[in-house]
Amino acid sequence: MISITAFSQKTEGLSSLLNKEAEFIFPQTPDKISKVLQTKTVFYEDANEEKYAKWLTKSGLELYCGLEKNMISEMFLTFLKINL
Repeated sequence: MISITAFSQKTEGLSSLLNKEAEFIFPQTPDKISKVLQTKTVFYEDANEEKYAKWLTKSGLELYCGLEKNMISEMFLTFLKINL
């Protein structure tokens, strides 16, 4: 899984959001991530009215995070499809 994550980060252009250890640099803004991924930010709320943002890339990589005051302090990756 680690090698797939590293490959996806490079192919999606996420390297500008990563430090030397390939960890996300925080805090970030939704606008900056949207610009790097070249995709639209989708904002939504859960049943508890907590705010979230997500980005779906062309390769099937989905990034999502919770928002606090329009800032991102952690991010998660999901693979929706894998093109082999």
